[in-house]
Amino acid sequence: MKLLISFFRRLRSVLVLCVTVSVLLYYRFQNEVNTLNSYAETESLPQINKQGPVVPNTAFLAGQDAHNNLGSLPNAASPVVLDEKLRDPKVLLDKNRYFPLIHKQKDVLSIYPELEFDTREEATTSKPQYAARYAASFKNPLTAHKAAKSMPRLQSLNFHAAEESKFTEQMASTVRDHFLSSWKAYSRLALGSDEVKPISRNPTSNGLSRATTMLESLDMLYMLNQTHEISKVLTFISNMDFTRSEESLIDVSQSTQRILGALLSSYELSDYRDGILLTKATELADFLLESFNTPNRIPLLHFPWRSKLNNRFPFQDSSIGELGSLSVEFLRLSQLKKDEKYAKAVAHIYETVFDSLGQFDIDFLLPTHVDATGCQLIPKERLEQGEHVKVNVMKSILDGKYVHCLQTDKFTAIPGTRSLITADNKSLPFYSNMIKFYQLSNGADTSGDLQFSKFLVNSFDRIRRLMTFTPALPNSDRHNLSFVNSLSTVSYHDTHLNEEIVRISPDYTMHHSSCALASSFALMGKLLDDERFLDQAKAIARGCVHMYKLIGVMPESAHVAHCAEQPCDFNNPSDNYQKSKVGEQLITPGVKVENSNDPGKKISDSPTKVYVHEEEQRVDPIQSSASWDVGNNLPKYIDGANPRYDLFPEVIESLFYLYRITGDESWRQLGQDLWILTLEAVDQPSAKGVGKVSALENVFTGERLDLLPSDWFSRHLKFYYLLFQDPQEYALDDYIFTNGGHLLKKPPVAPQAEVSDKHGNALASLIEHLNVRVS
Repeated sequence: MKLLISFFRRLRSVLVLCVTVSVLLYYRFQNEVNTLNSYAETESLPQINKQGPVVPNTAFLAGQDAHNNLGSLPNAASPVVLDEKLRDPKVLLDKNRYFPLIHKQKDVLSIYPELEFDTREEATTSKPQYAARYAASFKNPLTAHKAAKSMPRLQSLNFHAAEESKFTEQMASTVRDHFLSSWKAYSRLALGSDEVKPISRNPTSNGLSRATTMLESLDMLYMLNQTHEISKVLTFISNMDFTRSEESLIDVSQSTQRILGALLSSYELSDYRDGILLTKATELADFLLESFNTPNRIPLLHFPWRSKLNNRFPFQDSSIGELGSLSVEFLRLSQLKKDEKYAKAVAHIYETVFDSLGQFDIDFLLPTHVDATGCQLIPKERLEQGEHVKVNVMKSILDGKYVHCLQTDKFTAIPGTRSLITADNKSLPFYSNMIKFYQLSNGADTSGDLQFSKFLVNSFDRIRRLMTFTPALPNSDRHNLSFVNSLSTVSYHDTHLNEEIVRISPDYTMHHSSCALASSFALMGKLLDDERFLDQAKAIARGCVHMYKLIGVMPESAHVAHCAEQPCDFNNPSDNYQKSKVGEQLITPGVKVENSNDPGKKISDSPTKVYVHEEEQRVDPIQSSASWDVGNNLPKYIDGANPRYDLFPEVIESLFYLYRITGDESWRQLGQDLWILTLEAVDQPSAKGVGKVSALENVFTGERLDLLPSDWFSRHLKFYYLLFQDPQEYALDDYIFTNGGHLLKKPPVAPQAEVSDKHGNALASLIEHLNVRVS
């Protein structure tokens, strides 16, 4: 008993001491916080708030215009310190430790060039500054391994190819020989370089400096069972260091689609035996994750990894296509490694997009470039009222001045310009990757209120309705042909009617990369069980093949007239394509679309959104570039074009998808026609009879370009080969084909989940009604 009493006495003394020390430490910490805050007011250290993660104050934002962002610069706070001090490299370097830079992508290496390169060895490893800031923000992660109750069957069960076996075997063998011939030329002349110049026979870089062609060819080498070549490449890869780069700027999107995708695909096709591939893929992904080290955890798409200025917001003009191009590879790596960090990084991009609904003119469609900073600058008058210490604000550096940035965790439109919406390689990777992310997740949507599924189906519904048209081409056989147009928008508020007016103008410039939309529409047709998407996919694919048949190969882009209805023939005056009204074929004259972002709001609480479809405005940037040609070499049905052809793979990719989805042999026949046309244009036999495949500078004159892109190996020849292979090989229900053309295995579906042909009703029910008024 005495021992017990003695023990409690000692314990009481220790408890008193612990409490006293805790109180002292608490007040010391409070003093440190106050001191740091006082330093922040004098531009010495960052503001310290006790409000947790940087998220917007909803009460403050309620009174803000949805489009109030960096366009409010005239009312922004004046700098507290003279601009000249921040233009001193030493001062800027010190201040950037605490205050992030805000700028556009084009300025990434030019504003402060003397600070952008750090060759010190220790500079290759970065300490995450914002790693834990959003750790709790993923309340509904999209990455949960939850299987859907049912998944639609994508690939047809009805292939009638028995009588065509000799034809298809011969075609597959021909494609195989062309691949191996091109591979041997690259391997002999440029192994370890990004690409080979086929005419001058020299190695060259495509800006990645990652032996791109070698890595992107590896999964095809596995398909062809080229064990000796595979062994040679694996030896080379084992000596590569993916934790650094020879390039000053890391193209995060291309590094993901091409290099990370190639490593993962090859690892899967090795039947998971060649572990060095997964090791190197993880190495690269960890390196790329450093680009996410920004205040809002959105990546710097062109990452200055060597820069001494390593505290930055994502760019004010970030490409939405590049932002969306990372998701599939990162998700698959998370699945293979059983490590959520890669999938959570890209899930946060999607969540930011969903939170940004209503920020742009057309709901569910995004401009080609967005302001990804998430910044809303606090005007001078609010600073004088002390607003910057009441809400979640980050002091930042913009144009050599201090500004106060309210973090909204949203993307916003770039102010001062018409919004440009496209469905080409500038934007389409965002939408097409959503389909593949959904497939790779086995249809599981764990986002809040099914935000992912809603955005997926509504974005493609709007593209189908607003961004396809019938081109005026010579078409004596009167096939149903479709092309893909872009849109430009401008909006304003009608205070009298309480309407938000959105004026939509098409631009009938067709890009070769938009032919890939046929693949996405074909997949959406199966996911939604909606023949309208499949019919539109067929019309786009036929339109693209038709351009090949008219010209030889299809140029990078071309502007054509449009017709009011299908079918249409440029040479038939009765079609009156030049006199048709814009939007006549696509838009049902309607009235108003209620802005239903918040279903709880009454009409009187928020303006009604009205879409008005107007005449064409040619605003595609390609038309103001040096590559745009309006000369005499163009056929009369094309009034302007970028005549270059970089061995683009989108058309054969679409034919592959349509064949696998429909089982219709006519798509294989079109593939053979396309193969003959393409080789006639790009394959020039040398004196020794060895083919020299190269890109074309001008498809109308036949001028050659000393370029053999890695796409020739990773996508072009691969999709030709698979088109003529046994369709059960690498079936669409077993593999996902990435935007880079690489194959990723779908995770097995849970035993209780069913494969169903009737999955689309649930998804289709999420499509929101859209009416447009024709001007």
